[in-house]
Amino acid sequence: MEDILGLEEAARVSASRDRAASAQAWQIRKGEILRSQIPVFFSAMGERIKTAAADFNGELGLDGDHGISVHLSERTITIRKTQGVVFLRTILHYFGTERVSVTTQTVRGYRQDVSTSEMLFDVSSDGVVTLNEKSFFDLAKDLFRGATDCYIER
Repeated sequence: MEDILGLEEAARVSASRDRAASAQAWQIRKGEILRSQIPVFFSAMGERIKTAAADFNGELGLDGDHGISVHLSERTITIRKTQGVVFLRTILHYFGTERVSVTTQTVRGYRQDVSTSEMLFDVSSDGVVTLNEKSFFDLAKDLFRGATDCYIER
């Protein structure tokens, strides 16, 4: 009887160690995926926002200061609208981390609204990188939408 209890306990300990080793291996792999894929995700999101701005400006025949401009760098995406309702959104990736800060400033007449939010990169179990649980395409659409909403508010 004691042998059976000892074998069951050994099996539990072994299973627990296997789970711990598997979890540790996943954390290491997840870190490798994030290090290599965050720049790709951020760049693709920026390019998608820039394309959306060009399409929007083209559809409405907007150019220069009347349109929406997008500026990209390695760690920053800036979306700007300067005529009528002023809109400025800065998306900043903190280098070496999984954090992204989004600061939005909107000026309507004499009233200025400023909001800041934090987002986190993550990796799903199938290895897909997301930011706040969204793909680069869906998040780009959401982040760009604020600028287009300013045209409706005129």
